[in-house]
Amino acid sequence: MAFAEMARRLQQAQAGEVLHLIGYLMPSRRGARILKLNIIEWIQEGDHGLLQENRP
Repeated sequence: MAFAEMARRLQQAQAGEVLHLIGYLMPSRRGARILKLNIIEWIQEGDHGLLQENRP
């Protein structure tokens, strides 16, 4: 789950691209067994193999 600027930047990620997501899991609603990932920040792996940090 991502909002605002984070969602816009994640939308530009290509299929198959490696992203290291930082966030937390929580139930989608109270008492639910389904979890959602709330993304706080992410790191994108570049073509050169180095990690590139993407923060808002």
